Amino acid sequence: MAVKPTVPPPPPPEGVFASDSFSRTVTGGWGTADVGGSYALVGASSAFNVDGDSGDIVAALGKSYSALLPSVQLRDTDLAFSVTSDKSATGYRQVAIGVARSVASNTQYRGKLQFDTGAVYLKGEKIVGGVTTGLGPQVKVTSAEPREPGVPLRVRMQAVGANPTTVRMRVWLASQPEPSSWQFSALDYEAQLQTAGSPGVRAQLPSTAGNAPVVFSFDDLLVTQAVP
Repeated sequence: MAVKPTVPPPPPPEGVFASDSFSRTVTGGWGTADVGGSYALVGASSAFNVDGDSGDIVAALGKSYSALLPSVQLRDTDLAFSVTSDKSATGYRQVAIGVARSVASNTQYRGKLQFDTGAVYLKGEKIVGGVTTGLGPQVKVTSAEPREPGVPLRVRMQAVGANPTTVRMRVWLASQPEPSSWQFSALDYEAQLQTAGSPGVRAQLPSTAGNAPVVFSFDDLLVTQAVP
């Protein structure tokens, strides 16, 4: 019997370092992105699943979970993804995070979305050696309102340049056009973060939440190179 030749997958579009439509099915993990390699997970593997439509994280009370793409090393990162959760926030805000530059598991530039009842708050942060520092005051984002369970938000984040690095974000209802301006922007000179790193996403459920577990669903992830 003739052996069917293996056909290599087509190369990714020029300028795309990672992308994922989450069209596969995986239990106990996220598997391998369409472009960008395998996910490295932080948190119980049983909390991660891919159902053919989205990459899901089933967040338990007071727990944090991350999914990073360590095969992608990029300094000037443009990260975009969609995210929603299946329940309203109770007790305190649910947290979804975009990681634009992860130099180590505890040293990152990231953008934090906090889901409140009907509202969304946005803030840039850096983590160095496990210590988190805000890069500016949080912003209440009207383009992402009203925030409702199951309604996806689109997030775009950049970490671009070095000495300083510009960290900027915007978020909006995925059904609406992308805003033309950045809703959060800050400069930072942190020495340990002025180099290439990996992109990814993160979900957190505060210990005060009253309706655990909460399912965070991520979709349509795209990583390209930002222009300094």
